[in-house]
Order: sequence, then structure tokens, then C-alpha cells
Amino acid sequence: YTAVVSLSRESGTFNDIQAALDFVRRQGGGRILVRPGTYIIAKALTIYGDTLIEGLSTADCIIDFNNNTNGFTVGDGAQDVYIRNLTIQNSTNANGAIYLNSVSATSKRVFITNIIFVNNTIDVGTNQSGDIRVENCITDSSDTFISTANASGLSWVEKNTILSPVSWTFLNCRQFNIVDNYIQSAGTNVFRGDFDFSVISDNVVALSGSVAALDLQNTTSVRVDNNYFVTYVRLGTVSNSHITNNIFNSSIGSVHCVQMDGCSDNTITGNKIDSGTQVNIDGVRMGTNCD
Repeated sequence: YTAVVSLSRESGTFNDIQAALDFVRRQGGGRILVRPGTYIIAKALTIYGDTLIEGLSTADCIIDFNNNTNGFTVGDGAQDVYIRNLTIQNSTNANGAIYLNSVSATSKRVFITNIIFVNNTIDVGTNQSGDIRVENCITDSSDTFISTANASGLSWVEKNTILSPVSWTFLNCRQFNIVDNYIQSAGTNVFRGDFDFSVISDNVVALSGSVAALDLQNTTSVRVDNNYFVTYVRLGTVSNSHITNNIFNSSIGSVHCVQMDGCSDNTITGNKIDSGTQVNIDGVRMGTNCD
């Protein structure tokens, strides 16, 4: 390791995480180990390129932003950034507890792995960043798991467990592969907004209530296949997309598994309705202005 962070400030270690990040930047990059403890953070943390920061133990290495607007910010243009094996909690930053701020659209190869997110406004947010991988994370009681703006470059969200986000799980995730995630949520939106050129595949979306599991708006060229949806899919102004080989196990009577308005040139095929004891469940509802 290039630097070690410890609450006890042992010889040769840092107790200020930003000081360790700045030190590693001066060395041209390197690895930072965070030893167990709860680190109360009263300022934003900026992580630069060619840097890995990891906890010794996910559950025991806690970054607590103490219900303020600070968080981790990946510096503009930073590449090859690794954040893993930490708990990150209590960030009210509207951009994200981990925020990829790429004004120049050059930040890439950011790997967020084995993180426990708790009670954040947004767990991961991006601005013009691409080539991101969020994998094997757990989120509980955060408002939104991933939210993007002007995303550029193909990214992966894989093998995460999402428990009870308050609003949306994925918001406007363009050019994302969202694969093999388990999503359990009570009455909240999961996929919401613009998902142009994305793949949503092999996920389990175990919602309850009457909220759409998938709510795509103004989207083109998205592929939705091999998912297990407990509720339904709503498509508004969606085109050139494929909804194939999904299972709908609706607990809601008189629901339409795929509801479409203003849609054109889509393929819906090979899906299955497993309605249990419910009746009057329709497969597809063609609404207004569908072509």
C-alpha cells in the first residue's frame, strides 16, 4: 500500500482520508488501505486517477458523511479509480455519495465494488462519465441507487442487491448494461426515465404494490430480456426496443403486463405471464399513438 488510514494515527498512517488521497496523488497513484473504524467526514473527499481505496472489512470500515451534503467525488478526467470494501452512509449530496464529475467527459474505468450503501440521497451519480462498473454492492434505505446525467460510454451494473430504495433504483441510465441484480422494494419505482442503448437483463425485480417495475420514457434501442418482474412494464415514447423472454408474476388483478403509449417499432415476444391466483391479467395494452 502507498498509504494506510487508521483512526488511531499509528506511526506511518493517516487519520485524514483526504490527506491520504492527496499523498497518493503526489506519488502518481497507488493503493490506500482503510483500517476498521467509523470515519466521520465533515468535508467532500476527492479521489484522483490511478488510485485504489479499499477497506480492510466492508462491514467494519465505515465512511459516515453525518447527514450532510458531502461525498466522494471522482475528479474530472480521472481514470482507473477503484473504490471497494467500504460502508458509505448518510450522504445527502444530491449528486451522489460517490459522484463521478466529468465535465470534460473523459473520466472512465471507475470500479465500485463490494460497497454497502446506507441512507444516502443518491448512492452513485455520474455526469458525462463512462466505462463505470458497479458490482456486488448492497444498498438499503437510500433514495436512489444510480442516477446519471449525460452519461457517455458503456457501463455495467452487475450482481448488486437493492433493498428498499425510497424513490428510484435506476434513473436515466443511458448506455448501461444492468444485469443479474436482485431488487426487492416495497412500492417504489425501479427503472425510471431514459435508458437509450441499454440492456436490462437477467434481473429479479420483486416489487410489491401497483408501481411499475420498469418505467421507460423517451427511450430508444433498449433490450429488456430474461427478467423476472413481479409487477408490470410501462413504456412511453419508446422505439426500436425489444421486450423478450421475461416472466411477469403479477400480484395485481386486471393489470396489463406491458403498457404502451406513443411507442413505435418495438418487439414484444416470448414473454410469460404467471399470474398465480389472479385473473383478468392482460399481456400487452396498446395505448394512444402507438405505431
